Amino acid sequence: MRPNLRGTSPPGLKDFAFGYSKDSNLAIIFGGTTPTGSKSGATYLLDLTDNTWKTLSDFGFLNPQTPEARSNMIFGVDKASSYRNAFIIACGQGPGEVLYNDIWAFDFSYKQWTKVEAVSGEIPPLMYGSIGGIDTTLATPSQTVLTNTLWSSHGTNGTHFFTDLYALVTTGNLSPNLKTLSATWYKVPVVSGSDIPAGRSFVAGTILPNKRLALYGGCDKLEGKCATSDTYTLNFGSNYTNGQVETATPLWSKKNSCLGARSGAAMVMNSNPAITYPNQAIVYGGSSSDGKAVGPAGEVGVFDADLGNWVRVLPQKDQISGYPPQRIGAQMAPIPSAIGVPGFAATDILLFGGESMDGNNLNDIWILRLNNNSTSGATASAAKLPIEFLECVPEPKNGTGGTVVKPGGTTGTNTGTNSGSNSDSSDSNDFGKSTTPKSHVTFSTISFAFLPLAASVIRFGYGSNQKWAIAGLYTIFIVTSYATAFYGFAIAFQDKQKLSEHFNTSHGLIGLVLLVLLYILVPLMAIISLFASKKYESDSFANDDSINDKGGVGSKLTDFFNWRNSESNSKTAKSFEVSRPGNRLVPGGETPSQSPPLKSSDNWMEKRKSVTNHSSQGSRNNSLQFIPNSRRTSQSTAVSRSGLQTSTTSSDTSTAIIIRRIHHIFAQLVLISTVIYIGISLIKTRVVDSLTFYIFIGFMMIIYLIWIIAARYGYPKGRNSLLVLFMHKVACGKGEINETKQYDFEENYRNGRDGPAPSSNRMRIEDDEMDEEAEQAQLEQDMHNREVVVMTIPKRRLTVVNA
Repeated sequence: MRPNLRGTSPPGLKDFAFGYSKDSNLAIIFGGTTPTGSKSGATYLLDLTDNTWKTLSDFGFLNPQTPEARSNMIFGVDKASSYRNAFIIACGQGPGEVLYNDIWAFDFSYKQWTKVEAVSGEIPPLMYGSIGGIDTTLATPSQTVLTNTLWSSHGTNGTHFFTDLYALVTTGNLSPNLKTLSATWYKVPVVSGSDIPAGRSFVAGTILPNKRLALYGGCDKLEGKCATSDTYTLNFGSNYTNGQVETATPLWSKKNSCLGARSGAAMVMNSNPAITYPNQAIVYGGSSSDGKAVGPAGEVGVFDADLGNWVRVLPQKDQISGYPPQRIGAQMAPIPSAIGVPGFAATDILLFGGESMDGNNLNDIWILRLNNNSTSGATASAAKLPIEFLECVPEPKNGTGGTVVKPGGTTGTNTGTNSGSNSDSSDSNDFGKSTTPKSHVTFSTISFAFLPLAASVIRFGYGSNQKWAIAGLYTIFIVTSYATAFYGFAIAFQDKQKLSEHFNTSHGLIGLVLLVLLYILVPLMAIISLFASKKYESDSFANDDSINDKGGVGSKLTDFFNWRNSESNSKTAKSFEVSRPGNRLVPGGETPSQSPPLKSSDNWMEKRKSVTNHSSQGSRNNSLQFIPNSRRTSQSTAVSRSGLQTSTTSSDTSTAIIIRRIHHIFAQLVLISTVIYIGISLIKTRVVDSLTFYIFIGFMMIIYLIWIIAARYGYPKGRNSLLVLFMHKVACGKGEINETKQYDFEENYRNGRDGPAPSSNRMRIEDDEMDEEAEQAQLEQDMHNREVVVMTIPKRRLTVVNA
């Protein structure tokens, strides 16, 4: 039609709203995506009376209010006798991925837009890309329709798909001086057992006469090139009356396929009243998964919604312009008469715009004329009509029956070999072809990035004086990580509607396992490790007998997890001898009675004076009977400080160390596995830019580099870091830790904080004082230098003899 039209035509558009008013003989185009990729907010009117393009400025602005720029709306012509002749749009996607769920009405009579403010009911979420419409065949010159119903199904919000069915019932008047138009949304449940088509984008759909809605093709991903050949119909039920949605009993059913896998096709009802079965849909255009045209230019598909059958034909071409080129994102509008030929027994369909196969937006407009006389393959061949019946596009041998969802069941894929879909079954199980929403990948990646940040805060903030600041920062990081992680999980769950559908893929299964390990099991192990450490501290106060190492598997496991302490444990424990009468033998084999031991708390001068006094009192009555070696240690009476503590608490210490080691090693394995998993997801699912992959990998490399460098210099100090020990062993790091010493320090700190230990532990606590061993060694050394011999006698007297 373009050569025969006057006025300024719209630019090349796709995904716009398109309708026709019989009373005004006007076709309307609103919104869409322009050749530059921006969203349009312009309104164009095609006056088919004089074949002229017009804009609102040609009629004068009675009301300058217009809808915001958008594309991918749900729309329909709201014809209700003489007091409402409107074009309704709802929802849509604006610039910058802004979404809408508002309602606007264009008055064909007065050429102005009005926003419907009186909206009630179950308003659908912000979304775009829905299918549906208003059945314009209900309003005839002899019939007054008080209410109209705009049916809407499926759609997306850019992160996941919707499969819900909504009905918008409009009523009231629409005119400049009487605007009582109101709208009510209903969320209509489908009949149990329905095969609900899975969520998809770039899908073709339309409302049909005889209480039907049809759906064809589309892409089962939010982004990327893909296509399906699925065909479904929704039957509103025999009890349904226009405007009375409560009586509707919607039932989805899967039908045959013929046109092959396509996305972005245009679909519209056949409004010709002369056809025998008033439930036909006409499909034009669409592209395959590789972005190419499926059939020849001009080819259309005719779908019978009742029988579920297709006819694929190539109509007669225009003698001058030929066939319209194949395209995606175009729209069609039914015209209940022959344009420019009054009284001719035919109806027309207008086709406008779309994007050509080479990526250019189109602004051409075409007429597809449907004659009233029936035509079949036999009559067409006999009459030699200039139309060609084409065979159906063959389905791949490994095709599946398309994805369906049954209420109350699980989402699955029909695996019938002859069910009429070329959807590759490997797509749902291939990790690299996961249909994960973009927001799911984004939030999951962000949540994981906060985990090493939280770990770093605790790792390097241990022992800081700013404990409240450290605790607050850690809380912020860990809460953010958990919140974004489970929000990302909720997006994936909602996207697939049912748990079992999403997690029957390798991507979903691995993600679920890592989520449980990282956010549930690893924290539980940390709690168990903490309680084991606290239990050891508590038990170490008990004055138990020595616990012998019985060897065996337990001993070997302890040695393995305590290998870093092997050097210190292998050293001979220092000891000192307390010489008492019970330890010495006098002539005759008698064992002398014990004398009170010297207290280590006395200084050297006090000890020497005490020794001298005892010597002067008993020197005349005693002679040298036995001279012990003051440098010799007696194994039977030696008290080893380190040996006492190790023998008393070795079992508890080993248990705490083993639990801590297992937790550290397991946590790092899960952390690294998750890094690999997220990296593969980012690079292979391609739902986000590749730059995100490099940012994520770079971030994790920086985190690990910081940890390694810090461990090389012995940080964090005061923490039992396995990485610090590893760097000390293999890279000559400056940090060395001893877990047992830390426990001793914590125990001594607790003793000093909580006061003296019970009487049963007093001897051990006195022996644990750090300066006692040094004082005893100094005492023996000074006595040896002065050639002083200390001996005890049965009468509890100490004689000092200068040799």
